[in-house]
Amino acid sequence: MSLMMKMIMMMMTSLMMSWRPLFHSIR
Repeated sequence: MSLMMKMIMMMMTSLMMSWRPLFHSIR
């Protein structure tokens, strides 16, 4: 369970980092 949570958190952080520049580009 702990590992899964860590993986999800890592994915979320990665998504946010990738999403931020994209959002700036669109806007």
